[in-house]
Amino acid sequence: IMTRLADFERALVTCTYCPNLCRHTCPVELAEGRGTVAPQAKMTFAGHLHTGRVGANDEVASLMYKCLGCGACTEFCVHDIDVGGALFAARAKAVSAGAIPIGVEAFQRRSLAPDSWFMEKAHEHAQYSREPDVLILPGHPSTADDPSALQALLKVCARLEDDTIACGEASCLDVGHAL
Repeated sequence: IMTRLADFERALVTCTYCPNLCRHTCPVELAEGRGTVAPQAKMTFAGHLHTGRVGANDEVASLMYKCLGCGACTEFCVHDIDVGGALFAARAKAVSAGAIPIGVEAFQRRSLAPDSWFMEKAHEHAQYSREPDVLILPGHPSTADDPSALQALLKVCARLEDDTIACGEASCLDVGHAL
């Protein structure tokens, strides 16, 4: 069940006025070294998206995707705010309004770099369709740690007689959940 951004109004207001106490726990902020991707900043933008102060444009959608959903900020928060849940709801709102968080070229089939170990593994265990109905983004850790997991998923799809499914090369950009 998809949660609506409106369900997080209290969380959005609380985070907007917080002095950014959980900033040091966010792996995205630590990796990028920019305060604009700290949990408080992302929640502020999500709040602005919710109230209509900012539109659901590609830039805002991209910012909402700068959350891994790891829960480190929630674990540290004295208010027990579900930052990941709120940002995932903001993603859904932005994308449903037509915003594109990642350039479409990331989802188009490209030739592989010669040293792309990950994509070589994906090609060994995947099937491709030029225009699939469903594009699987299994997450780099899933395929790198156990490429057979992708093969097993595609076998399940084949048993369901769905041959319009594919594993896309954009998977190498994904740091999402394991299969």
